Amino acid sequence: MKYKDYRGDTSWGRILKEELLIIQNNKCLICKKEFKNSRNIHLDHEHDTDEIRGLLCQICNVAMAAFDANDNIILEFENYKKNCGIKNILIELEPKIKLIKDKIKIESSKKHSANLKKYYSNPENRERSSRLTKEYFSIPENLENRRKKKDVYYSNPENRENARKKSKESWDKRKELNKEKKSG
Repeated sequence: MKYKDYRGDTSWGRILKEELLIIQNNKCLICKKEFKNSRNIHLDHEHDTDEIRGLLCQICNVAMAAFDANDNIILEFENYKKNCGIKNILIELEPKIKLIKDKIKIESSKKHSANLKKYYSNPENRERSSRLTKEYFSIPENLENRRKKKDVYYSNPENRENARKKSKESWDKRKELNKEKKSG
């Protein structure tokens, strides 16, 4: 049987499909799944000889077309599954990706700093920021809330010790910077 004699929605094509459906128990020849609707049924054929091979579902028909176009594609699929696709490539790239992320963080931090410098270089912005800060701290509820949070935080001995360490580290860094400025 030649595909060209049965293709399309001709009466011969419908009769052939109905007969093949009965022979195949209304299932795809490859995956053995039952056909759910007529749009999912494809009359598969050998493209070189035009010989009909049977009825396939849409997924298997597309796969067969790929296999017909490239004989090595099955091996490529197996290699892909075995090597987990892009996973191994990503493992190799992970250090490079980390470096790129770090570089982006640094650049974005520099941009943020530059934007702040630019903003505060304008006297109006400096004054506005100062005014808003004073207004915030002049509101008794804000001050009281900050004091309560501070009291709760420092009531924990571990937090007090961490705060002392941070303060000492900060102070030591300032001393080092001052020494470097004086010597350099």
